[in-house]
Amino acid sequence: MRLVSSGNPQHRASLLEAILRPLAPDGGSYHPDPIACFRDVRTLLRLGFLPRCVEILHRCLGDEVDRNSLEGLVEKSLDFPIRLNALRERIFVLELFHGPSACAQEAGARLLAGLMGHCQPRLRTLLAVGLENALAAGQAFRSTKGLRVVALVPQCEGAVPAFGIGENFQAFSMAGTRKEAETLVRGCLEDAGLCEAHGLTCLGSLNPALLLANVLLWFEGMAQLLVHWGDAPVLGIASEPQGFLKAALLAQSMGLPVRAIATDSEEGIPRNLLRPGRLEPGELRRAQWELNACGYPPEPMTAEAFGLLQGRMGLAEMGLILAPRHPGFARVELQQALNLTVPQPPGWDGGRMEMRPLEASAEALRKVL
Repeated sequence: MRLVSSGNPQHRASLLEAILRPLAPDGGSYHPDPIACFRDVRTLLRLGFLPRCVEILHRCLGDEVDRNSLEGLVEKSLDFPIRLNALRERIFVLELFHGPSACAQEAGARLLAGLMGHCQPRLRTLLAVGLENALAAGQAFRSTKGLRVVALVPQCEGAVPAFGIGENFQAFSMAGTRKEAETLVRGCLEDAGLCEAHGLTCLGSLNPALLLANVLLWFEGMAQLLVHWGDAPVLGIASEPQGFLKAALLAQSMGLPVRAIATDSEEGIPRNLLRPGRLEPGELRRAQWELNACGYPPEPMTAEAFGLLQGRMGLAEMGLILAPRHPGFARVELQQALNLTVPQPPGWDGGRMEMRPLEASAEALRKVL
């Protein structure tokens, strides 16, 4: 798989090059061009999760990582369960929170850690934005020698649980939104001198490792769904976490059967696939109660996907949504807004990391690097 810059198509990179250095020299993001279409998708979907991941990664990475090394990398990196549950007739949810960090970013973090361990690049600092990316990176890289994980967590997302975090981890609490923090990280990655001086990369929506991992998760969801339904489903995709919509479109271009996508974004979605919509606060709350009535914890991201999907499915269609994080991430919100009690993710009762305050500015971020 070759990638080109969104700023200048003349800037090209291999998949592994883009994973290790997420931004092109012109500051653009990388995207696949062309996209390989798998003619044997049904055969791929009949494989087990790990063999299928090896095969898809081998096709994408080519000779950048030999197949034997790839098999070992996948076996070590993607060894956590992914479970499909029925919510109601013809609507299923794929649970992505059964790894140690209890969130979907686990797959991307572990894949990035495995690839970095294989090629041993001169990287010394990994930036992770948001609570989920911080947890996933802190656990995936806890034994990586010579690499420091710097996590930027908006104050509104709370503190990072200490469970499973290595000594090479530093967490900073920032005022502002996650989007503002991502903008600061992008500014650092656009500075070639800074990247060279600190051996800088990131875990987040800019890194193709997360995109590729999410593609593997969509393939697994479809493989499990085919046990119940032989036709292409409608996907319900929430606005967060970022990356799953882009990954669904990439997987569909690779040949994954997708009937339509119900989402609140129209960017980059072919008109024949798009079923647009947006949930108002009252509609989201209603979707949460309906999800709870199905006997399923109404975590807000899962509930948003559920609400988007419900009103945009035909009577004879099948629907698939994702549960990208353990309901315990929204424990306080669910208690305050819906008076519902949900347990914490496993291991979270061991206390929180000490987090240093950090001003939301480029200058402040560069000082801690």
